[in-house]
Amino acid sequence: MTDDPRSDEELRASVLNDEWTERIAAALILADRGVADRDALLVSALAWFDYSSIPGSAYDLFHDVIWHIRDALADGRRLDVTDQLLRALDASAPNVPEWIDVRQDVIATIGELPPPDAAPFVPRLVEAVLNESEVVIAPYALDVLEDVDHAAWRQALAAYLARPDAAHDLVRYSVERSKLTD
Repeated sequence: MTDDPRSDEELRASVLNDEWTERIAAALILADRGVADRDALLVSALAWFDYSSIPGSAYDLFHDVIWHIRDALADGRRLDVTDQLLRALDASAPNVPEWIDVRQDVIATIGELPPPDAAPFVPRLVEAVLNESEVVIAPYALDVLEDVDHAAWRQALAAYLARPDAAHDLVRYSVERSKLTD
């Protein structure tokens, strides 16, 4: 995206465009260029996302925004994405194949947040462990919970291990099961 020939001023005009996909694309290019307000642009880009466009190619824009946000968090920058990540979780449907990637991206981003910033998501992560796919989302949520809230992780893991549909995954958690008896 950084090879876009438009100037920063032209891109800033695109950020004001009525078309949400154009706004997001321009914000991503500006963020790639390292503009001073890149983090605010990324949070805004997530706010502009129209979740009714999923399933579809618009997911790629969502994914790009999430990866930029995760990179910023990994670099130690603090972005206030709580409301937007909650919005993404609310817009996405649990246990629906079209939404698995969105939910995975959000959960992975929660895992990048500093623990105090991730705390509001603990109930959602526990709910994901208890109710969502044993193949993808539940184990992913467990992994993030372990880093965010160890007590909630222990309870969620015990409940997960008791799920009949998670029986095939017991080998993966044999080490974790031993941690429950510590």
